[in-house]
Formats: sequence, structure tokens, C-alpha cells
Amino acid sequence: LAERLEQALDDHPASGIVMALAMAERSGLTHDDWARFRLTGTSHLFAISGLHVGLAASLGFLFGKAALWVLPVRGLLRAGLVLPWLSGLATAAWYAALAGFQTSTRRALVMLIVLALVRLLARPVGAGHGLLLALAAVLVLNPLAPLGAGFWLSFVAVATLILMFAPRCGPVSPTRGLLLAQAGLALVLAPVALFWFQQVPMMGMVTNLLAIPWVSVGVAPAAIMAAMLAPVEATIARFPLFVAAEGAQLLASGLKLVEGLAASLALSGAGANVALTAAACLGAALMLLPRGCPQRWAGLLLMVPLLLPAWPRRDEVRLEMLDVGQGLSILVEERGQLLLYDAGPGDGASWSMVPRTISPAIAAAGRRAPDRIIISHADLDHAGGLGALTQRYPDAQIFFNTPAPGAKLAECHAPLTWAGQGSVYRVLHPSRGLPYIGNDSSCVLSIRTRGGTILLTGDVGTAIEQRLLLLGLDRHDVLVAGHHGSRSSSHDAFLAQVAPDVALASAGFANRFGLPHPDIRTRYRHLGAPLMNTADCGALRVHLRPGADPVVRSARRDKRAIWHWPPGPDCP
Repeated sequence: LAERLEQALDDHPASGIVMALAMAERSGLTHDDWARFRLTGTSHLFAISGLHVGLAASLGFLFGKAALWVLPVRGLLRAGLVLPWLSGLATAAWYAALAGFQTSTRRALVMLIVLALVRLLARPVGAGHGLLLALAAVLVLNPLAPLGAGFWLSFVAVATLILMFAPRCGPVSPTRGLLLAQAGLALVLAPVALFWFQQVPMMGMVTNLLAIPWVSVGVAPAAIMAAMLAPVEATIARFPLFVAAEGAQLLASGLKLVEGLAASLALSGAGANVALTAAACLGAALMLLPRGCPQRWAGLLLMVPLLLPAWPRRDEVRLEMLDVGQGLSILVEERGQLLLYDAGPGDGASWSMVPRTISPAIAAAGRRAPDRIIISHADLDHAGGLGALTQRYPDAQIFFNTPAPGAKLAECHAPLTWAGQGSVYRVLHPSRGLPYIGNDSSCVLSIRTRGGTILLTGDVGTAIEQRLLLLGLDRHDVLVAGHHGSRSSSHDAFLAQVAPDVALASAGFANRFGLPHPDIRTRYRHLGAPLMNTADCGALRVHLRPGADPVVRSARRDKRAIWHWPPGPDCP
């Protein structure tokens, strides 16, 4: 079926959107598409949920109504009620199966079944009871569903709509209802989005006022109808498919027009803990209570803590080694400044760890973009995400010694130096004029803070380590081991001179290179600084404060769960 639809679309520019709506086939949507949807608050339109299942059921219901005029059942008792509902449920179930029975799809399908039973059995059941039945069904089918963002976004959104509209006695006009729904959903889902994605699309309410009617009236029904007709006769499906594709193209063009404004208005922040997020959701729910409730505006106080920036303390510097697999990406954060060292692995084209790991970490730091980006050298495990970074953060200053198409770059050569908030950043290697020789041309950075010193070495080997010693390299409190803990780096004289208290390495789990090498682990352990690596510990964070020893935390211990791989013996 997917092949038939794709052939009929014939490489239409909006084919990815149509396939996502028709069959929940999202492989045609790029990382840039998803980034645009997130910024404009429209990504929910492409997660098959109540809107889409309801549209499919409506088409089936209308088909059942039409069948009453053809089949000899009009005179049968209750046939005029049963047949349309059965047709609608069958169509909705078929569409949910196409979508893979995702969490939001299951929730919508169960609530639709409850609604059908209410109508057929003439037994009233409240919307809240229907939601609870859907919740129970989803948890029975998939007990781990609460571990995904879709579970919370789906159920919190429906609960919000029930809270807003169930207590109302009179009817609400469509325009007023859409405005109220968008305002309420934007308010309540903001803490949930901040928790899961570290970003709130502030422009989402405006874009959804236009996008939801456009998709629900034109694009999605045509796409679903095409998916229903294609198995019968592909020729018949061409017209609704054309309507869906042209409508989707207009939608995509409109979102591109407002993408820049949406990015500038997006609210970024640190991902809060569960308690703060729950308190903020409760506060938002209080604000949606009917007029006259005295506790209504007290909800605003419950939302304020979630919006406070999680900046480092004065004179504190944080280093976070991100868990990007077999590659390297490090954030160095101090008050008012954020540095990204290396872009993690990628293919240099469409795939990278930027949208999955690096950008969320930057947003979690409460920043829209890093101030500076240093790419140590051109290997794809360090520079693979450079293209994605230049697209997402066009104003960031990028230091890289290899030309890159479409990027404005500055050279990373010694003795480049700049000052932070009480810190000094100094490039130690390579010197200007040296030829590029791969790993040994890595940009080596020394950071001196009031709470300690940091040395980032990229992939340099023992020859460059000896050169650094000849140039007068002194002791550093935190050392990122060269070349992911390979035997080509971290020789004895270098380690004796640096004498770190904390040693870190970035490596992929069960990587084919066997890094960090056991001999290097032993060497660091004899030094008194066990080598902590992301393969064993997950992301690693180091806090440097004046007058205190470095404090190291690991994600695998801080966020430990029974289904996670256990942390390694050297993980803090």
C-alpha cells in the first residue's frame, strides 16, 4: 500500500507529509522537517491521534450511512444506528493498524469504542470515565508506555479538553471553542514539553489556529481517503491524493515562512524534575477553572519555578560530556557563556547526533545556541554534526581548521585566547602554519577557571603530547583522555605532568575498537584518577567551584532504573 501511494505521489515535494498522515509512514520527513514542526508547535498533527482516528471513523460512519440506501436493511430494528457505527469503528481500527497502534492511537481508539457503546447501548458514560478506560487499556497493552513523551502529551491534552469543556452547560461556537482549546492546551502542555524537549513553541497557538482546520478539513481527510481507496483501485485514489499533496505543500510553505520567527520566540529551559513539572501542570489546571474560583490565579505561582533558569552559580563552571556513542561532544558552561567542543558522530550529510542529543542538551542549559563551537578535527566522529550545527545555530562562532561548505569558520590555532566570566580559554595546539595531519592536528584547548582547570585534547597522540610538554604544559584538574582512551595517547610522562583528579573518555557501548583500552584504564587507575567513560556511565557532568574539589555525576547513576544497563565500577 505504501509503495502504491508513493508511486502515485511521484516524488511530490510534500509526499513525506502525505505519507505521515495517510499511513503514519514518517521516513519521508527529514530532521529539518521535524525541527520545523517542533518550533511551530505542529508536530502533533503528524502523530496519529484523536484527530486522525476521528476523521477515519467519520469517513467510515458516512460510508455506513450511504450503505443504508443500498443494502436491504433500512427496515431492520436499529440498523440505521448500528451499521454506521460499526463501519466507523472498522475504518478507525483499520487506520489505527496502519499507524502501528501507537500510544495516542490506542487512546483515541478506546475512547471511540466507549463512545460507540454509549450510543448503541444508550447508557451515559462521562468523558472522564472514557479517558480512564483508555488509560487502563493502554497500560495493559504496554506497561512501559509512560516512559515515552507521547503518552503524557496525549493523555494530558485530552484531560485538559475535558476539564475545559465538560463543565460547560451551553454550546460553544466553533471559533470560540478552537480559541479556548488552543489557549488551554498551550498552557497545560508547556510544562510537559519543557520536561521532555526542553523547549516550548510559543508560536504554537497561532500556527495551530490555522494549521489544525487546514489539516482536519482538507489535507488529512483526503490522505486517509486515498489510503482507503488505494487497495481497491489506485486510479480512484489519485484525486484525493493530489488534493492532500497540494494542501500539504501549502502547509509546508506556510510553516517555512514563520519558522524563523517561531525559532526566535521559542522558550528554552532546563528539563525540570518530575515534581516541578507536576506542580506546573497542576497550576495550569487551576488557572483553567471556571471564573469565580478563588484558587484560580494561585496556579500561576506553581508555574513560576519551572521558568527559572538553571544557570551555574557565580564562579561555577560545568563540563558535560554528552553520551553520543563512538564520538565526542562536550559542553562547557559558565554564567553567560556556553562552549560546544566537537559535534559528535554523523555521516556529514543527513544523519547526526545533533537533533537527538546535542541540541536538547543545549536547550536544557537554558540557551538558544552556544556562543562558540570548536571542532577539534575533521574525522566524522568529531565533526559529523557540523552541518546540522551550522543550520541550527547560524550565529554561533565556529572554529575549525578544515574548510566546510556553507559555513563561516574561524581558525583554531595557538595562541588563540579569550576570556569568559572569570575563566580563560587558550588554544595550545596546533600552531599556525603546521600542515593538517588528521588526529594530531586536533585543536587542544586549556580552560582555566576559578574552580579548577580543564584540558580537552581531541584525538592527539603521544607525539603531540610530548610537544605540549616541551611547550610547558602544566597540571590540570580535569583531563579528557586523547583519542577516546586509545593506546596511541595518554603516555606516562604526559599523565605524570598533567596529574588530573578527574579523567574522562567518550566511547560507544561495546564499540568495535575496544575503547577505552584496558591498558589505558589501568594506567589512569594507577595514577589515582580512574577513567570514567560514557559507555559505562552515560553522560558525565563535572562541577568546578572555587575552594572545592571537582564534583562528578553520571547519568547512569543519577537516573538509574531497573531496565537500564548497570553503571560501570568507575562511574560516580
